[in-house]
Amino acid sequence: MRRFCAYELTQRGFPESLVYPRSNAAEGKNRVQILGGYMPKEVDVCVTVPDNGPLVAISWKSLMPSTIRNAINRFEEYIGDAMNLHARFPMLVLGFMVLFPTSEKFLRNGKPADELQRFADLIERSNARCGVMDPSGSYEASCLLLVDFEPHPPRLSRAFPPKASSLRVEQFFDKLWELYQQRNQFVKL
Repeated sequence: MRRFCAYELTQRGFPESLVYPRSNAAEGKNRVQILGGYMPKEVDVCVTVPDNGPLVAISWKSLMPSTIRNAINRFEEYIGDAMNLHARFPMLVLGFMVLFPTSEKFLRNGKPADELQRFADLIERSNARCGVMDPSGSYEASCLLLVDFEPHPPRLSRAFPPKASSLRVEQFFDKLWELYQQRNQFVKL
């Protein structure tokens, strides 16, 4: 996932030298720690410019069939993480990705199970922070990925979310890039 996110960010114009953690990092760090407004938060990928702080950050979670009951806790964590980071960095463009396996627990005959649909509805409703004055408990972009982990390499299922949904990965990185450009017109990359 980290390489995928870094690749997508660099394809939109972010220099590879500003995307952390670096895949060739000698320290072996897998995540980036950002000092939030209330506490430190680890994110999976971050675009940082020296002297400016984090400009774009992406976190992801994977929810397995046994953990779907904790979806409300994940949602509360989702809101808290966004509030924490936006409290210190209101200009930060924050993205959230959630992965679900393509199991019968989540997808039945090509249709989302109730649990998956409820979680997607929660995320989609709070997936709307466009301006820096918008509520800090929302992310600028979120996406939901159904992944088939059986083949090697794993494959993305296109069955859900629907094509019109704001939770599609095809729109995720473009939205992050667009909002970054709006908020950071004077930052030289």
